[in-house]
Amino acid sequence: MAASTIGDRVRASIPMHLSQRRLAPQIGMTHDALSRAINGQRHFSALEIAQLAERLDVDTHWLITGQTDPFKVRLAARHPWGRSSAEQEENDSEIIARVVDAYRSAYAALGRVPTSPTPLPPDPSELRGLLPPAGVRHLAAQVEGVLGVDVVRDPGLQTDYSFRIGDHAVMLLKSTIYWFRANWSIAHELGHFALGHHVHERATAVQEGPADTFASEFLLPEEQMRATNWRKLTVPELALWIWNAGVSTTAVARRLNALEIKPSDEIRAALEGSTPKLLRVHVDLIRSTSPSYGDPIWERENATTGRQFPERVVAALTERVEAGDADPYVLAWVREVPVDELTWPEPDLDAASPEYQALDETRDSDWFDLFDAQ
Repeated sequence: MAASTIGDRVRASIPMHLSQRRLAPQIGMTHDALSRAINGQRHFSALEIAQLAERLDVDTHWLITGQTDPFKVRLAARHPWGRSSAEQEENDSEIIARVVDAYRSAYAALGRVPTSPTPLPPDPSELRGLLPPAGVRHLAAQVEGVLGVDVVRDPGLQTDYSFRIGDHAVMLLKSTIYWFRANWSIAHELGHFALGHHVHERATAVQEGPADTFASEFLLPEEQMRATNWRKLTVPELALWIWNAGVSTTAVARRLNALEIKPSDEIRAALEGSTPKLLRVHVDLIRSTSPSYGDPIWERENATTGRQFPERVVAALTERVEAGDADPYVLAWVREVPVDELTWPEPDLDAASPEYQALDETRDSDWFDLFDAQ
């Protein structure tokens, strides 16, 4: 029989080894109260629903409505760059929550975040083939425009994440001037998406290795690595090669080692140095091959700093704020501007809408009935 009521769904979610009598005190209820609520003879309170969802490890939205939450978040990737602390972990969690809130606010009227395109192919070469030839040079833009995966950046993060909001894929990256590190993170998170690591709400550590392997082949395909004559390559040519590949000296060195390709001593020494130093020495060569009127290195560094959201998300959120349907403080945070720099319509405080009046008159214990009535 279909679980058509909250009570039905609670009953179906209780594991076989756990009786209602043992469950009741764990959620602050008497056995009689739980039994009557399951059988529809009393309402569950909001607190009881929340505690049941946590204890039974089920989604609160599903428990109330019987439907999957269209804004449910499934977090997969986390790979630290440095030593984190409990305070930083809490800070990252707050940033993730604010990002998710921005998406919820932007697409509340639609009822869900627009679904990303078809699943990404698990073969890194096939996925790379979906991008234009120069896709790696503008990886974030191509990932958004071609693959439909959003790239969000925030300077306050300790590390990088990827998750799905409903069925929509989002990467959340730490802002950094080191664009080559950001490219690696993007490729790594693409690996998580392509390899199906966002099925559950949390990923496991064993998924990090496959995601790294995916990133290596995606950014530095074996065919490309073996097609390069690393014994005859000059250092200026190496700088240009790395610039076009969108990677770091460290990534190239590790890839050569993994493929057992031996470069010349000169190239090996250059790869032991820092990426910014190598590129800066040969900036004139890079400028001669880049469609830039200024400093191409600075342009890449500037493109990966600050808080950034996809334009379509900002546009959707702006439209809802201007219509008076979303909190302007959310938009101000997304844009990194003071809220008083934004303009939005003043609400009519003298006339509450019929929907608001009905909500205001609804008791806390009754609002769950609204879901069951749908």
